[in-house]
Amino acid sequence: ARLRRIESMIRSAAKEVNAEDGSPVPLPPAVVSVWTWMCTFTNPDDVNDNYSSNVDNIIAPLNTEGLMKLLSVKVAKEGGGGQHGYNSEVEILQVVTKDIASIIESHLARVVRRRKD
Repeated sequence: ARLRRIESMIRSAAKEVNAEDGSPVPLPPAVVSVWTWMCTFTNPDDVNDNYSSNVDNIIAPLNTEGLMKLLSVKVAKEGGGGQHGYNSEVEILQVVTKDIASIIESHLARVVRRRKD
C-alpha cells in the first residue's frame, strides 16, 4: 500500500501544472528523491529486486509532458573532487538501471507514436 501511495504522489507531481497559465510546476524535492531512488536502486544480492513495476505504474498513464518532466530530473554524478565525491549533474536517463531504461524506452516510443497520429 505504501508503494502505491508513492506511485500516486509521483504521478500527481508529474501531472501538476500552474492553474493560471498551464506551465509545468517543478517537482518537489521529495518526489525527485524518491523517483531517483526507484530508478537507480540495485540489489547486488538479487538482480530482480528493483522497482521496475512501480516505475511502469507511474509512467504508463502519463502524457508526454508528464513523462518528460520526470525524465528531466537531474541527479548528481559520482567522480571528481566535488563535495562528497560528486562534481556534476546528469539527466536521470544516464543513470537508471537496465530494467528501468527498457520500461522508459517503451513509454517514450508510445508517446512518439501518439504525437505522430
